[in-house]
Amino acid sequence: MDEAKVRFQRLAVLGLRRARAVIQLLFGSLALLLPQTGISQPSTELPTLSIVHDVPNEASIPAPGTKVRVAAFLSGSNQFERPMRLLANRDEKLLDIWLHSGRLNTDERPIYEFNIHAPEYRLKYRFVWYPADGNPVTSPEFSLERSCRFPSQQVSPDEALYKTDALSEGLETARLLHVSEGLNREIIAYQEATKLLSELRGKIDALQRARGGTENGG
Repeated sequence: MDEAKVRFQRLAVLGLRRARAVIQLLFGSLALLLPQTGISQPSTELPTLSIVHDVPNEASIPAPGTKVRVAAFLSGSNQFERPMRLLANRDEKLLDIWLHSGRLNTDERPIYEFNIHAPEYRLKYRFVWYPADGNPVTSPEFSLERSCRFPSQQVSPDEALYKTDALSEGLETARLLHVSEGLNREIIAYQEATKLLSELRGKIDALQRARGGTENGG
């Protein structure tokens, strides 16, 4: 019985060693296969912020002076409530248009839509998006040019004077609020200084009266 028990223990130990060797071999093979199959550890890199835009083709451009929609998509963020800016050169005239915020389209992608007048012959432009923190994100420069130039004609006032939304008003309100807070602090400081001067004047008057009484008594 003792000999059978010892033989059984040896076989069990041998089987355990073989099982461990097989497991190590499997894990080694799996480690070699993971980079090839792309089943690696998930990346911790943050998505790259970028502005995506499809340049309209010439056939879709309306007559000069007609409103045309220029749309930009935000990739890598869903902060559609942040402002975006359109800097453009339309027929050698500079445009600077702001949108206070965008919106989410049907694909849940932030989209910003600018309405500008179609050019007579050329439009060069780029977008700038301002995140809540970090540096502004700038798109590449896009260009739209007609193969045939339209004759010059009078168009409505430039978009530089056109307010697409309440951004300028909001910025002006914030500036006025900042100024009013500064003035309020100055008023409080002035009131405190006036109070201190009044107290100091009272002490000086009391001291002078005390001196006068001493001199008269002497």
